[in-house]
Amino acid sequence: MKATGVQKKQANDLAALLYGQDDPCLSDQVKSLAAALGIGQLPGIENGETASYLTSDDRAPGDNGTLPGRIGIWNLATENGEEIYIRDQGARMDWWLWAKVHQFPARPAPGRKRVVLLGESVARGYLYDPFYTVAQELEAQLNRVAPGGLEAEVLDLARTDLSLPMLKNILAECVSLRPDAIVIFAGNNWLHTMKETFGPADYQQLCHLLDRGSLQEVGALLEGRFRELVTSFLEFAGGISLQSGVPVVFMIPEFNLDDWTSNPLEKNVTRLNNNGAAKWVSLVESGEEALLRKDFTALEDIAARMITLDITHPLGYEWKAACRKAAGDWPAARTMMEKARDTAIYGRAETKPRCLAVVRNTILEQAPANGITVVDLPAVFKDSCPDSLPGRHFFLDYCHLTVQGIKVAVRQTAATVAGVLLGREVAVVLDDSGLYPGDEAIAVAHVAAAVHNAHYGQPAPVLHYHCSRAAEVADLTRDFMRNFVDFSTRRLQTSLCKTHEEVVSSGVFTQYEGGLGFIHDRKKKLLDVALVDAMVAVASSPAEKLAEKMLLLRVAEHMPAADYDVNLLEACYATTSYDEFNLEIQERNYYQARSHRSDFTFVADGRSVFSATITGRIPGCTRGVQEVRILVNGRLLETVALQNQWRTISIQLPAGPLTREGVNTISLHWPAPEEHRPAAPASIQTPMEFLDFMYPVWGEIYAFDLRKAADDNGLFANNNAPGYTEALQASL
Repeated sequence: MKATGVQKKQANDLAALLYGQDDPCLSDQVKSLAAALGIGQLPGIENGETASYLTSDDRAPGDNGTLPGRIGIWNLATENGEEIYIRDQGARMDWWLWAKVHQFPARPAPGRKRVVLLGESVARGYLYDPFYTVAQELEAQLNRVAPGGLEAEVLDLARTDLSLPMLKNILAECVSLRPDAIVIFAGNNWLHTMKETFGPADYQQLCHLLDRGSLQEVGALLEGRFRELVTSFLEFAGGISLQSGVPVVFMIPEFNLDDWTSNPLEKNVTRLNNNGAAKWVSLVESGEEALLRKDFTALEDIAARMITLDITHPLGYEWKAACRKAAGDWPAARTMMEKARDTAIYGRAETKPRCLAVVRNTILEQAPANGITVVDLPAVFKDSCPDSLPGRHFFLDYCHLTVQGIKVAVRQTAATVAGVLLGREVAVVLDDSGLYPGDEAIAVAHVAAAVHNAHYGQPAPVLHYHCSRAAEVADLTRDFMRNFVDFSTRRLQTSLCKTHEEVVSSGVFTQYEGGLGFIHDRKKKLLDVALVDAMVAVASSPAEKLAEKMLLLRVAEHMPAADYDVNLLEACYATTSYDEFNLEIQERNYYQARSHRSDFTFVADGRSVFSATITGRIPGCTRGVQEVRILVNGRLLETVALQNQWRTISIQLPAGPLTREGVNTISLHWPAPEEHRPAAPASIQTPMEFLDFMYPVWGEIYAFDLRKAADDNGLFANNNAPGYTEALQASL
């Protein structure tokens, strides 16, 4: 039988481990790869010792076999004659990724059914953890569905940011803990593993298909590779279950289909033939106008044409879904949002975790044949909201569940696991377990969700919802929001701001990645306009005038002065989220646009005149010069000419109707590439070359500086004077 791409990679990795060292031994990684490939005898191993990761001697439940020296962050130790696992002090930086459990017994308590929970951040109860987790709810509900019949304990071995290879390792290790069942809640993080299986030949094949305009074949190739990966894992998990006698239950994750939308990077334009790029831009601009008018009839027609033109792009599906939601056609809306979600497979950006339809369908089709029981959460949530899509009621962000979402997911899972353990069907218990986090933990989860959603490109209504929910539950979040407004608005690095120090010293906001989630990335601080505005609206009191203070601070910190340029290519002006490409990109000292529009933020007082200097080019342009439209707040300011070579232009931004007090947007609308940079599919070798081929560059900017006109006084003429910001704050 012909080896799959996944198997080839596994075989290469195994060979490197075996022959890349003088003394090959049966390491965990070697055993895992050998088991996945179905190899029972490895070369170079004496006395017929096999490479199976599991053997009847040391892995079957109920035996006296050797325990692994380490599981996750816990090392094997002995305390009072009992074997236990205790957290490794040397791994303290990773503790927050796992359950906040310092130690646990290697063997289950007498008379208790041990259920091991494995999974990703969604299984951790991300943003509630450690005050409320999936494992806690599962244990509570297991002991309700069959009272007295189970006496279950749930061992929480879920890990935030768990990859598929990590899952395979810990799955193989945990059977030595003598579980009665293993529950796996995963599938959101597997896309990255799939893409790691690609090499030059795969990129060349994809580019060849793209060059022919065969977008459907591109999708089929990617889904086929993903299906191989999932099949391989199911066979691996099924083999472990068969050899150990431990049943495995798999929870298929659901996605926030109602609220989550694609971010700017995920809207990069695909390489399209036959003047397709120009057609795409025309459709997008027409669709934006129809959306503003709420003309869903026109929008639906435009969306259908966009999908026909480019099946790999999320925007057409999202607009079609909006039209179906407006019509109350929830099944069609669900289908469109699932298709929008699944465009992540085409690799425009490092999209947030999600379980694609190809993963779900492969599990549903093949898990039973491998002895694995499935809990299909998409079906569960569909039944829970038949007249809507699963959204913010069940989700904090893209895939992480609210308390209500966890309860819905675990209720069905508990009945399924209990049925597996008892050997009979067990009814779902609809009564509440009574287990809830405290108000403070709920409030912190919502304010963390607001920040997390904002930092990954989600719209203002979602941010306002989470800020409002946080303030409703616990008033202390209003103080946090006031501090966040301050340290986010300042140019100073977040960790150096006094208001951030106050947040850290409070010791309250640790649920979001140990508190690190609130810190802006180094050298990539965001202005957080939509998030700050939402927090101001929620946290301000009538007497406080927080909005006025925030506006003055924005102007003082970010408005250009006559002797001070603002570089609009800085992260806080050039981007609104932390979304990145799904590969290592060589650092460049210039900006690249892979779509028809580039938006930049600047702050004004509404009265000042500004001048902008732009050095840019249109790579691959062979027609001399082409026109680039420059808009301010959506209104045309000027049309300039750029070419293949770098060119510097200057424009004036007059005071008046175009600019406004506070935050403004200046946009460059690039012409559609009349021809792409020359590259033959056969020459593509790297992920970066594939990105350039599939999502070509439309325009590049080397410098984009904004300065207040020298003869203009404006409202805040001296905002760059030393001590101005501090004096302003003191006066307020």
